Amino acid sequence: MKKKMTGIMLFTALFMSAYAQAADNLQFKGKLIIPDCTINNGNPIETDFGDIEIQTIVAKNTGYHWKSLNIPVDCPYTLGTPKIKLTGNQASFYKNSIKTSKYDPEKLVIYFRQGTADNRGALIDLGSYHNLATDAITGSGTKRTVRITAGVGREQGMELLTPGPFTASANMEVRYE
Repeated sequence: MKKKMTGIMLFTALFMSAYAQAADNLQFKGKLIIPDCTINNGNPIETDFGDIEIQTIVAKNTGYHWKSLNIPVDCPYTLGTPKIKLTGNQASFYKNSIKTSKYDPEKLVIYFRQGTADNRGALIDLGSYHNLATDAITGSGTKRTVRITAGVGREQGMELLTPGPFTASANMEVRYE
């Protein structure tokens, strides 16, 4: 009986010490992400409003001479809802407008909307993600087209506007969430 008890204790001690030494020596870590879509194959998108007669920018805080932009995007992840985010030098009056090079002191801005110039879709406020309307994104698989519009406007009186070129720039991100 004593030998049997000694054997059990010895077996238990060996088993416990082997178990205690079995510390995890492989560790794994990572981070799951949803990648942004690639905009226009990584190339800049240039929009030329051409010559705009000052008197055609009739009312302040309103966009005119709207241009439709059909922007190709390549989205490696297409599950969920497509979202758009624009960032830029935001004008002071509306969140969906950026300053142009003629902003100080003329207050000339560019406004943004979803969709085409015909339907004048939802405003795209700068700095946060917004769901894209169904008519603002087309295509299938990873190749899609985002439709936004840009219009020229003013925040103050027409008398502040002077002839001359203007520029403006913004950054666009598209992703699915």
